[in-house]
Amino acid sequence: MAIYNLRIYGKEYKISSRYDESYVTEMAHFLESRMKELAEATGSVDFYRLLVMASMTVVDDYFKLMKECRKADQPQFASKLESIIGMIESSLTEKRVL
Repeated sequence: MAIYNLRIYGKEYKISSRYDESYVTEMAHFLESRMKELAEATGSVDFYRLLVMASMTVVDDYFKLMKECRKADQPQFASKLESIIGMIESSLTEKRVL
C-alpha cells in the first residue's frame, strides 16, 4: 500500500491507497472540481459544507447509475458498482481512504 500527499480544496491529506498515484490524484481532482462547482453555484465557502454537498452529488450519480444498470438488465455493472462501494466503505471503516 502506497502513501500519497494530496491537496483537496486547499487542505493537505496523507492518503494510503492500493491504487496508483495517478488514479488517486484523478479522484482528488474530481472531488475538488465538484466542490468548486458547488462553491460557485451556492456561494458557500465552508469547506466541510462543500465536501458534504460534493459527496452527496457523487452518491446521487452512483444511485442513478445503479438504477440505469438494473433497468437495462445489466447486472454485471450493478454488481461492479456495489463492489466499488464496498471497497470505499471498507476503507473508511479501517480509517484509511482507498
